[in-house]
Amino acid sequence: MINKTSLTIDEDLLDALAQAVPGEKTRLSLLSINQNEVGTDTMSRLRTAGVTTDSGRVKPEYIQMLDTLAKTRNVASLKYTAGSRLYEFITTFPEASGKQSVSVLRNANKLVIESPSAFEDTFTLMDQNIGHSKLASSNFSERLTVEEALAVFALMDLARSSILRAIADETYLKTLAFDISTISKKALNQKETIQSLTYVLQSKLKLSVPPTTAQIEAGLKSLVNKKLVVKENGGYHLNDALNHFAGRLSIIDNLVSVDAGRLTDDNRLLNANFTALQAGVNDILYFENHIEEIVVKSIPAMALIGLVAKFLNEPDSIRLAPPPRTDPKTTDSPTTKKYCRQCGGTLDINMKYCESCGTKTGN
Repeated sequence: MINKTSLTIDEDLLDALAQAVPGEKTRLSLLSINQNEVGTDTMSRLRTAGVTTDSGRVKPEYIQMLDTLAKTRNVASLKYTAGSRLYEFITTFPEASGKQSVSVLRNANKLVIESPSAFEDTFTLMDQNIGHSKLASSNFSERLTVEEALAVFALMDLARSSILRAIADETYLKTLAFDISTISKKALNQKETIQSLTYVLQSKLKLSVPPTTAQIEAGLKSLVNKKLVVKENGGYHLNDALNHFAGRLSIIDNLVSVDAGRLTDDNRLLNANFTALQAGVNDILYFENHIEEIVVKSIPAMALIGLVAKFLNEPDSIRLAPPPRTDPKTTDSPTTKKYCRQCGGTLDINMKYCESCGTKTGN
């Protein structure tokens, strides 16, 4: 049986914990975020929490766990909703093989730090909320520029609002066209809630300045050329397939957001991320942010669960750049592949979790 080490501290003790752990911290370490000066009262609270001795040294049972947290070069952060609460779960991977990963669960103002990672408990909770459906009600999948994504998410929000308004008023539902001013206003004035697609998108893009009307207009023109948006009587609306998908996303039930980071040997930071918004059982809007484009698509719950398992357990296998194009004639060698017992998906021989459904492979 693997011995589990666990400690719980108030989040405002993080600086004190950083001071108590000796040595340099990497730029990815949770212990390097603030590094503020810490008073004697705060260090006393750390001792009261049972983390340090009377002399201020980290207790022996926590040394390896906190050393891994300090020196991390691979990390994955998961934010997810469970009911009305938003949780954050961080997995820190050790530098050397043979050592255990460390997880940090942020729940309200508490940090629960555990080694080995408490991923299984988090995964079970997510699995119960998201489900294992193989179905998706839409086959939407596009690679969009930032301008196109801003425009299409604003239009989806407007379409969702009009659908909900028609339901509330018990009136006939018809496709409405919106002018540039209305679409730009929606892009600029998002509400800070997961029910606003534009807010979720822009919070992940981390734009230095708000989007402009010119950007939205350029995005709409490009979307019209791609036939994703229809220009009609001076206004714009989604095509039939996208309008249907927006309707399926009328009320968002769950948010899942994952960010992974890796420090290279020359200390460059590589990132990968994705965000998913789920409505009901079979409707998940997924997007990932690359340097020059945003991949936006509809995926099934099983695929979402598989991606979460992969990011939080196999950091070395995460593609931190757009995947290379492969020859469609290339076939996988039978000696390097096997199949998932749960969903039948193809697995690399060293995979610990199925990329399609998240089931443990037995490796």
